[in-house]
Order: sequence, then structure tokens, then C-alpha cells
Amino acid sequence: MKISALLFPDKCPFCGRILSKGESVLCDACKQTGILRSGYTQEDLFFLPEILHLYCPLQYIAGAKESLLRYKFHGDNWLADPYAQLLHQAILQNRGYDHCKWITAVPVSKHRYRVRGYNQSALIAKKISALSGIPYVETMARTGQKGDAQTGKMNRVERHQTKRFVLRHPVPEINGGVILIDDILTTGSTLNECASLLLHAGADFVNAGVVASGRRDLGGVCA
Repeated sequence: MKISALLFPDKCPFCGRILSKGESVLCDACKQTGILRSGYTQEDLFFLPEILHLYCPLQYIAGAKESLLRYKFHGDNWLADPYAQLLHQAILQNRGYDHCKWITAVPVSKHRYRVRGYNQSALIAKKISALSGIPYVETMARTGQKGDAQTGKMNRVERHQTKRFVLRHPVPEINGGVILIDDILTTGSTLNECASLLLHAGADFVNAGVVASGRRDLGGVCA
């Protein structure tokens, strides 16, 4: 056994228990709580018209919700590793990497980056890039909003109408399929706006991967 494994043993990202032999990513107890989705992928979603396929391994409930809040707002960035493993498995098992040339992530504002110290979606995306062998590229930037529009006072219509993202300059060369990574799916407006930019920049299609969602209209696997 490696010394690093003794000093830093794998822990369940939800309950924090050290994983036993035979357990992978999550402990067996957390797997029984309904956190894992029965189906990984979804297509033809009316609220995601710019997305070809969506991959979402977790329900945004209980331990998963608490874990993601720690990751996003309290500096528990070690959680990017298990999140990336879960999402990578979901994409791989459903052939979501086929014909994809790039992996990118939803950007955060400069203010959020300074406060948080990292882009939570990009951190996961870079680890997925390492697992899949598909290059990660920074394609977009967030426009000059101090806060996060998703958690601000705008309603759903206003979020859809607001241009919150722009392509980086110089515009990166984008072709083939792109996998767009975010942490949590709520309304879908963020993924749609980012995917639209990528499609206009030359992407053949955009698949999206999110760690978790609380939406009830996400069903099982779609081929």
C-alpha cells in the first residue's frame, strides 16, 4: 500500500467515512440513500434546447446537497476528485465522449473567483480531462456581474434574457463535439447560454455534464 493512501485514505464525499475495501467513490451506506440516479443521461429536454445529451449522476438531496455546498462555498475542494470520478463514469458508460474533442466548464465571475479561490466547475472539468484524455480548454468568461446571477434576485425569464457569458479573446479554435461541465443544474439557463456560445464558435454539438440536479423532470437513460 502506498504511503499516500495511509496518510490520505479515500473518504466518502457525503458522509466522510473512510472507504472500506471494495467500496468505490461512495460508501455502501450512502449508495442506499437514493443519492445516485437510476439513469445517467437524458436527451431531448425541452428546457435544454442547446444541449444534445445531459449526464447527471446524482440527486441534489441530503448528503449530496450538503457536500456540494461545502465544496462550493466552504473550500472543500478535495471533493472535486470524487465528483469527477462519478461524472466521468456516467459519461463513459453512456458513450458521451464519442466524437468530443474538448472539455470546458462554465466560468465564474472574477469576484466569485477571488472570494472562493477556484472555479468549482473548472476544477471538476480538469480532472475529467485527466481521466478521459480529452483536452480541457478555457473557452468563456463571465461578464462583469459582482455576484452570481443564479442566486441573485433575477427571475427565470430575466436569467434567460441576460447575456452573462462571452467567448474569451482571442476566441479559441473550437470544432468537433464539446463537453460542458457545471456543478449543479437548476433552471438550465446557464448551460443553454454557454452551449449557444460554443455552437456559434464552431462546436458540432455540446454534451453537458453536471454533478447533481434536483429537477424532477430528469428521467432514466436515453439512448
